Amino acid sequence: MDSALKNRNVELFGSLLCCQGIHSAESFKEAIAETSAKKIEELRLQDSTIEYLAPSWFAEFSALTKLSITSSAVKTIPSSAFAIPSDLQELHVDNCAIAHIDNEGFSGLCQLKRLLFTNCTSYPLRLHGLTSLEILDLSSNSIDRIEPGTFDHLDRLRVLILSRNKLIHIPKLIFEHLTSLHLDRNHIESLDPEVFLGLPHLEVLRLENNSLVELHRELLNPLLSLASLNLSGNSLRYLHQGTFAQLLNLSDLNLSNNELTSIPKGLFDNLPRLTSLDLAFNQIKQLETDTFGCIPRLESVNLEGNRLRQLPAAIFSGSPAMTRLDLNSNQIEAINRGAFQELSNLDELFLNKNRISHIEAGSFQGLGLSSIDLGENCLHSIHLAAFRGLNSLSTLDLAGNRIGAVAGGLFGCPGSLRKANLSGNEISALGGDCFDNLTGLNVLDLSDNHLTRVESGAFRHLNKLTTLHLTDNSISRISRGMFLGLTSLTALHLDGPLESIEAEGFKGLDSLQRLTLSSCLFECLPIACFSNLEMISELAITQTKLKTLRTGVLASLANLLELDLSRNDLVELGDEVFRDLGRLRRLSLEDNGLATLPRAVFRGLTSLGSLNLSRNRLQVIEGDVFAETPAVTFLNLSCNGIVGLSSGMLASLQMLRNLVLDENCFATLGADTLSLPLSLECLSLESCKISDVALAHLPSLSELNLNNNEIRHVNSDSLAGLVSLRILNLENNSITCIPRDFLTNFRYLEEVHLGGNPLSASDVDAIKVMYKNVLFIS
Repeated sequence: MDSALKNRNVELFGSLLCCQGIHSAESFKEAIAETSAKKIEELRLQDSTIEYLAPSWFAEFSALTKLSITSSAVKTIPSSAFAIPSDLQELHVDNCAIAHIDNEGFSGLCQLKRLLFTNCTSYPLRLHGLTSLEILDLSSNSIDRIEPGTFDHLDRLRVLILSRNKLIHIPKLIFEHLTSLHLDRNHIESLDPEVFLGLPHLEVLRLENNSLVELHRELLNPLLSLASLNLSGNSLRYLHQGTFAQLLNLSDLNLSNNELTSIPKGLFDNLPRLTSLDLAFNQIKQLETDTFGCIPRLESVNLEGNRLRQLPAAIFSGSPAMTRLDLNSNQIEAINRGAFQELSNLDELFLNKNRISHIEAGSFQGLGLSSIDLGENCLHSIHLAAFRGLNSLSTLDLAGNRIGAVAGGLFGCPGSLRKANLSGNEISALGGDCFDNLTGLNVLDLSDNHLTRVESGAFRHLNKLTTLHLTDNSISRISRGMFLGLTSLTALHLDGPLESIEAEGFKGLDSLQRLTLSSCLFECLPIACFSNLEMISELAITQTKLKTLRTGVLASLANLLELDLSRNDLVELGDEVFRDLGRLRRLSLEDNGLATLPRAVFRGLTSLGSLNLSRNRLQVIEGDVFAETPAVTFLNLSCNGIVGLSSGMLASLQMLRNLVLDENCFATLGADTLSLPLSLECLSLESCKISDVALAHLPSLSELNLNNNEIRHVNSDSLAGLVSLRILNLENNSITCIPRDFLTNFRYLEEVHLGGNPLSASDVDAIKVMYKNVLFIS
């Protein structure tokens, strides 16, 4: 904002003045009094409750060129309401409760070029004097008819927008210079044959989302300049031959979402400039060989969501420029040789969600395809050379079929392939030659198959693969050599009935950074199972049957930064099991069955910042178990049944900031049960059955959570040492009284939660009065 104005309803940004929430003519005058109205070029009035616009309002704005009145209560537009700013070029009235517009309401605006009058309850019936108007938007006004003479004398109009109204009938329109006409989202059921006779230069016609059932054969003939025609979302059942015959400049034709069952012969003849044709979501059952005739510039055809069962040979041969063909969601049963004849420039082909069970050899021969989508069909097998010769193919989607085996270098795919999706099939094994020659593959999805076996060397040629999906399979064993060749793989996720991992089972994964093993059945891991994974930074072993983690299993993971061992069945950790993880930052052992921790279990974790031991059975923890984790700032020991923390147990954690002890068994909270480091900033003791509170000196503590306990009494000594406390949560206890001096020691207190306690309203009100700067939440 350029300057700070006293009136909070007014903001000035250079030559733009914004007025919000103006409630009277007087308040409007006050709002502009601080500004130099003569220099304002744009004025915005928003959320005003003024019901009447007086012409004198804008008299001082001599330089005004743009005026917006939005979301206001204006009910009346009187004669010459906007005439005084004689240079006004743009007027926008939106979302106003206008009930009356004087016939001369827009008179005097001889320089106005753009009028947007939208989302109002009334609309202008006369637009006299707007001789310079070029753009008129009357959308979303519930207009149900166009009165004779409404658009008289708008000789320079180029764009007319009547979208989102309730028009049923359109009268003959005569605009010499109109280039764009929007009639979409009305209730138009039919159009008179001569309605467009007076629009010789129209380039864009939008008629989508109406109720048109039929078009007269000669309706569009006068529109010789038309380039874009949208008829989607109507109820067209049939189109006459020759309907588009005179549209020599048409480049974009949208007929989607109608009820067409067939395409008459020659319908698209004589459309030399057509580049995009959309016939999606009709009911077309059959295409004749000459349906598309000769359309030399056609680049994109969309036939998605129809009822096609077959494709005639050479049906698109008259459109050699085609680059995109969408045949998704039809009922095509087979792809035969010749169906895509002459489409040497075709780049994308979509055949998803059909009933294809057979692809004839050579069906894609001669095509320049970079992407083929054959997902969700009925393919059981594919010819070994089905994709041979597609030297530009980069993406192949075969997901959701019934393919049982992969062979021949993925059915003859070229080395240019970058992404292959084979998920959701019935592949049970991967042989040694299944991915031959695919040296450029980056992404391979084999998830949700029936894989039980992967032969050694199956991936040997995929040295550029960075992403491999193998989840939801039935692999029971990771054998040595299974991943040989995947030297560029950065992430790997394995789950399911995996029972064992051989020593050096992950050999070959030289670049692996993230490894996830979830929902597996193994109970232990061999000592050398992670050898050769020197680059790995994130390892997650979760929701498995793992019971024991032996010392040495993690020895080769010196660069590991995050280790997630949550939700397993761990009951035993080897002494010094983490000793080689000197760079580890985060360790989670949440939700296991650990009852004890070896004294030296965390030895070597000198960089550890976050440690989660929640939801175990650690009722007793050795006094110096954290002695070698000096960098820990976050420690979670919740849900363990701990009755106390021995003196000195946390003494080495001089950087500890956040300690979570929820759902343990501290009946009494004092120095004998809880010895805490002075660095602590946040302490949570939710649901610990605490009845008495007496915390020692914690000068850095800013947040204390004691909700859902059994505390009955508090006094000024209970928390006297917490001099930096900002947030105190005492919700859902049994506190009956808050002493007046309870909070006197807390100079920085901002927020206190007292809800769910049997406190009287008068006590709460009294303490609120005493501590006015504190937010009390109850």
